[in-house]
Amino acid sequence: MQSRERATEYEIYEDAVRRCCGGLVESLPHDEQALLWLWSDNFYETWDNQMPHEIPYSPRLEETVAQELYERVWQAAEDEILPDNKLDR
Repeated sequence: MQSRERATEYEIYEDAVRRCCGGLVESLPHDEQALLWLWSDNFYETWDNQMPHEIPYSPRLEETVAQELYERVWQAAEDEILPDNKLDR
């Protein structure tokens, strides 16, 4: 398989995973989204700059949580040890 074809397949796969993460987060109630946001890197960046200290319910919060979920899924997949695929050689 050519590298351009692999790149296109990868982009399609990445987009599908991102949409799954976004759809999952969107389906959650706001309080559950906020709870997940508390575990995100964005929490520390946003919390210090906001006065008064309130959870910023908005589409941006959903995007942040979806991105955090995507990064964790990506990391889990990257850490996965796959068996050698003899057909791919």
